[in-house]
Amino acid sequence: MLTLIMEKFKLMLDDMKRLYLDDPENAVRSKKMIGKLENFLKESIEDNLTDLGRKELLIKNELVLFQAEKEKNVDIALIHPINGPIITIGVRSQMSSVAKNTLTYYQDIEGECVGLQSRYPMSVHSYVYMHPKEIIAEGKLSKEKINHIKYARLFNSLGGRAKLNSLDYKSLIINKTAFDYFTYFLVDFKSNPINYKDNWSNDGIDNLSTIDNLIKGIIKTTKERFHFKEYFI
Repeated sequence: MLTLIMEKFKLMLDDMKRLYLDDPENAVRSKKMIGKLENFLKESIEDNLTDLGRKELLIKNELVLFQAEKEKNVDIALIHPINGPIITIGVRSQMSSVAKNTLTYYQDIEGECVGLQSRYPMSVHSYVYMHPKEIIAEGKLSKEKINHIKYARLFNSLGGRAKLNSLDYKSLIINKTAFDYFTYFLVDFKSNPINYKDNWSNDGIDNLSTIDNLIKGIIKTTKERFHFKEYFI
């Protein structure tokens, strides 16, 4: 039985599918697809806030934060107006040129992780990355094949910080290149009903979170680190 979060996730994927199959290039370039995913993640966090959380915190898209020695946009951030971010979530959907660009994006994401943790070690930092099962270009399947297991193993190295104990997670030496939670999932936009994969545990990959566990984990870890404030249900 699907949880409420996953029911909403599947509805969101259906919306993305309609956009993608109707006009793949416009769906990606207009950021309508990624916007669907960002709104789902934002609302999933917002729905679990207490009255105190709604009163004291703000949740923002495309927020500019200082990170180490630069400033950078964060796709989703739950922030305290005085004390800074409580939660950050990066979001990327890569629908083409996977073999060509993924390693570059990986390096960018790793640098973003270091910058965020250096400045905000108590905050809960997460990232969500989506690939299609098959690439659609101009209404047809592309010849490019995606080795999803290869990329799942690659992104596995960027997750798992939340597993550290209450002392080690603050260290800038231990796991500073890992997000608290990292989700990598693929979507089959040609399937009906739409199908997706976000669970890689049977492939020997243990630092990637399912969408459901991502949301639950972010909230759980935030409650543990900010135990002195009742921000979440």
